[in-house]
Amino acid sequence: TGSTTLQCTLESLRQELDLDGIVYIGRPECHGMEIAVKVKQEFKLFSMALVDGFDCQKQLIEMEEKQKMEETRAEEQALPSCWNGFLERLKEYQESSTNVIFSDEAMSNRVARTWQYRPDLPYPWATLKATLERIGWDVRILIVHRPLHDYLPSVYIEQYKEGPSKHRLRKWFGGGD
Repeated sequence: TGSTTLQCTLESLRQELDLDGIVYIGRPECHGMEIAVKVKQEFKLFSMALVDGFDCQKQLIEMEEKQKMEETRAEEQALPSCWNGFLERLKEYQESSTNVIFSDEAMSNRVARTWQYRPDLPYPWATLKATLERIGWDVRILIVHRPLHDYLPSVYIEQYKEGPSKHRLRKWFGGGD
């Protein structure tokens, strides 16, 4: 997911999701909610593996290229050690039959290769998918698309907010409604 509304709703339902065998790992920034340190640490672990770990992802891409050149199967290749903590945590969830929801809007920036997320480095989808399926995960991806007329006010608010509270957009740039 990539919508703050969805993320904060999932965060507010964390206990109910846990009871249903679902763990939510999302950006820990919901207004007025106390987010546990353990939750923040787990988000960082997943984010480094899936979003911000550029060096790790580069190693995965090099691994993909090597597999193609040598025509080896993915299970014959050792994964970079930078994925160890992430995969160990996934294994724990799998052993307890827990489903995982990971959410970070930075993921869309990474996939779209925006300037702050290494546009020169493609995203290693094939290796990610093959690795997770090889260890028994059924991967589902949900992409949230916001209509442009809904997205622009949100971008404006994010760009021009002041301090810890946001100024709500009541009028458009030129002062009109």
